[in-house]
Amino acid sequence: MRHRDGHWVWVRDYGRLVSRTPEGDPEWVSGTHIDISAAREYQQQLETVQAEQLETIERLEKMAATIPGVIYQFEMQPDGFMSFPYASAGIERIYGVSPEQVRKDASLIFDKIHPDDLQHVRDTIEASRASGGDWNCEYRVVVDGHVRWVYGQARPEFRDSGSILWHGAILDISAQKELEEKLRQIAITDELTGAANRRQFMELLSREYQRYRRNGPAYAVILFDFDWFKQVNDRFGHNAGDMVLRETTRLVQDSLRASDTFARIGGEEFAILLPDSDQDSARHLAERLRQTLSEHSFNGPEQGIRGSITCGIAVSCQQDGDAKEIMLRADTALYAGKAAGRNQVVVYDRSLAPASRHAGD
Repeated sequence: MRHRDGHWVWVRDYGRLVSRTPEGDPEWVSGTHIDISAAREYQQQLETVQAEQLETIERLEKMAATIPGVIYQFEMQPDGFMSFPYASAGIERIYGVSPEQVRKDASLIFDKIHPDDLQHVRDTIEASRASGGDWNCEYRVVVDGHVRWVYGQARPEFRDSGSILWHGAILDISAQKELEEKLRQIAITDELTGAANRRQFMELLSREYQRYRRNGPAYAVILFDFDWFKQVNDRFGHNAGDMVLRETTRLVQDSLRASDTFARIGGEEFAILLPDSDQDSARHLAERLRQTLSEHSFNGPEQGIRGSITCGIAVSCQQDGDAKEIMLRADTALYAGKAAGRNQVVVYDRSLAPASRHAGD
């Protein structure tokens, strides 16, 4: 879309139907446009870095003196002893050791590999030895407390002596991994509030559901939205509404455990996933949040903005066929609370009939 200043921006558009006419036809749609230009820029940077890495690998043999990494020969004897008959000077930048130090013994290199990745590296070397296929591996290296991501690629040569000599290169891909992590965070985070987004929430909810089905602990879901949000936007403008959403996120996250997940799943609708929780603990938290937000004065452009929320709670059930069913129960409880006058916490039970959503909630 073209920005009002004249330049072009990328946006992600969300919308949902919020009301119907008495005849049942769609009437009003509520939604958001979110600027995702930063995500597109990171994607382009990542693609550029990946293209450069591929080009570097293709030219390894011609760039031995200047390659941003290590060109090497790695040898494994029949008795399992390993060494680097050749390593370029770049090995010192990657591993903090000189070519001379590893010429007779490769153990110094393996000592620098992150403990969580060491077995994986050994397994991929063994797989290359057993199959005769190329060795390819991404792993972390720790030198002086600094963690660096590297990518290794090599081709084995089986020698008459029974040893195997891999010819290859190791590249520093830390910048690429940093971009990938930024893209991952953008993909799972609501850009406005910094809370998890709906996609991430449903993925974590699905994992919790699977754990529960495998005799894991019970869990609960709280859904809540504001009883007054449309009035904030109408009176103070959308900037004030955005401020309320961000401040609400901060207040809620300060009240949660590290294991809980807080997400913005709609315009002004939020969800909380509470692992290892029952109905009473979920109700206690929801009541505390309801009271906190009703007493909080959001700093608007003219005066403090006050309001209330309505919460719906549902707990896990062995009869659920999938993770979505607990969301439907919590949603039913939420809109039962809306119908009963708002500003309250409702726990789902079978007596609650499914409630329809209304514009202006």
